[in-house]
Amino acid sequence: MYSYERLNNIRQRFDGGSMFGELLIANYDLNERLNNNQQISLYDLEEHNGDI
Repeated sequence: MYSYERLNNIRQRFDGGSMFGELLIANYDLNERLNNNQQISLYDLEEHNGDI
């Protein structure tokens, strides 16, 4: 579980700097995803396996 605060873009017009809390709950290890800096791409598969 991770909690974040982000700018509330909808309220910026009336309340500058307004933030909202966000709670991220996942059924997998979020730290593993954060430490892996590779982006998944179908083109990588094509290079290694020939034509798709």
